[in-house]
Amino acid sequence: MADKYFAVPQGKVYIASRDANGQTSGFTWIGDTDGFTITTTQQYLDIQESYSGNRGTVAHIPTSSDYAAELSILNINGENLARAFYGESAAVAGAAVVGEAVTAFNGQMSALKYPDVSAVTVKKGATTLVAGTDYTLDAKFGTITILPGSTQVTGSTGVALTVDYTHGAIASRMKLLTQGLKDYTLRFEGVSKFDDLAQVGVIHRIALDMAQTLSLIGTGVNKLVVKGKLLPAAEQPAGESQYFTYLQ
Repeated sequence: MADKYFAVPQGKVYIASRDANGQTSGFTWIGDTDGFTITTTQQYLDIQESYSGNRGTVAHIPTSSDYAAELSILNINGENLARAFYGESAAVAGAAVVGEAVTAFNGQMSALKYPDVSAVTVKKGATTLVAGTDYTLDAKFGTITILPGSTQVTGSTGVALTVDYTHGAIASRMKLLTQGLKDYTLRFEGVSKFDDLAQVGVIHRIALDMAQTLSLIGTGVNKLVVKGKLLPAAEQPAGESQYFTYLQ
């Protein structure tokens, strides 16, 4: 082994869910991550002597320990957002929608449930509204804007419409803020650019906090910052760490 080692790490972070018995699912790569750190915090009781006149510290006793981790994720996909904001994510196949109810207002926009729409028919009762006369369609985002000159949707009161359309496949439809706290296992696999030595780190059990921010508009690359607490993994064999194992 070399007498000096300089860690210049990069690599991949994988995540697996854990059940109440400590059983994990298969690992999934969370995607490009430009930061993964572990921090430790300890509280101490310092005891000062009372006989020399200097009140020097004669005992430094640790009273509590806290272990935490932080991920800075660049891959803002549905699965990562669902984990970070305690929700669920699922793909949606393209399909036809019949009779979706919409309340429309003159001169205002109304949104359909899905984006990427085609074959759109808008009706007021049995009367079909005319595109370009009564409304305009933004097919990409799935919105209908009633034109001021429409004779079917007038005044300031909302008018009940129904819309038939077909929408394209959706990679991720996320229902966020619907779940509770979950435990995961994190695995880091990488190499140090100092000597290409393999690095493997495993956080055996981590409870992820809800992300504090989600930037929807910004001037730089969006990052999803997720923090969590390392907890003891009771299923670890005797003699092994219940918190973190690191190999190089």
